[in-house]
Amino acid sequence: MRKITCFLLDILQVIFIFSLFTLLKPLHFNLISNLGGRLGRNIGMKLPHRKRAYQNLKRAMPELSPKKQDEIVAGMFENLTRTLFEYVALPKIQVYSAASQVEVVGQEIIDQLRDDQKPAILFLAHLANWEIGTLAALQRGLILVQVYRKLNYPLTDKLVHWLHHRVASEVITKSQEGARQMILALKEGKHVSMLSDQKMNEGEWIPFFGLPAKTAPAGARLSLKYNCPFVPVRVERIEGTRFRVTYYPPLISHKKTEEEQLTDLLTQMNQLMENWIRERPEQWFWLHRRWPKGHKV
Repeated sequence: MRKITCFLLDILQVIFIFSLFTLLKPLHFNLISNLGGRLGRNIGMKLPHRKRAYQNLKRAMPELSPKKQDEIVAGMFENLTRTLFEYVALPKIQVYSAASQVEVVGQEIIDQLRDDQKPAILFLAHLANWEIGTLAALQRGLILVQVYRKLNYPLTDKLVHWLHHRVASEVITKSQEGARQMILALKEGKHVSMLSDQKMNEGEWIPFFGLPAKTAPAGARLSLKYNCPFVPVRVERIEGTRFRVTYYPPLISHKKTEEEQLTDLLTQMNQLMENWIRERPEQWFWLHRRWPKGHKV
């Protein structure tokens, strides 16, 4: 019975996404985004999932007032649905055109990564529309391999895989086979992009908002093993459909052993992403189970 239910949900999800894509595709990017934002703000605060967002906010930033928490959670739902709707029109964005809605800081870092014929690992967080961070590199000529978490619904996953492929040179899933593909990509001098702010069950315990959090070590570990840059990429939604993408200099560790360097890089990574989130908390994905269930609010 469970398999049948999952299969039916999978089909319904695909029909919904495909219908939404077909309906919205002819519209202007701004209109698509604004429709999603309005829908998210009006519906999100009525969903039961909002409870997890409040729980995470209380864990991470207990100093916030109830009013501020409401503002952040409502803003999160608006940003999230904007981002989902924007997938339809991402290829329409010309990052480096005269009328671009995207400001890119650190273009020289992208150019260096593109021209030095060496591999690199880029890490991002689920902030604003994170896909625009990789789109900015792709449209500047960077060969980019994007890593994403495979969905539990096979048909929906194939559709999402296709959507990801529209903003990256190659797309691979997080898995043992995906890990082999990542290594091959680095050996070929390509650039791997990954989201590094989610919980990884087999990850390392690294502080995040002052709390122990399982942190994905793959990106930092591969950067050490293959001596390639570990580059932070930040995306901000400045206002509505205006964005800022910032490419930072690679993180560097001066610790002695490789394990100490790994812990240091992961600590730097989490601290950096925490700073980004604190500056624009309404743009982060607070619905994720980032901290252990046993931690008391």
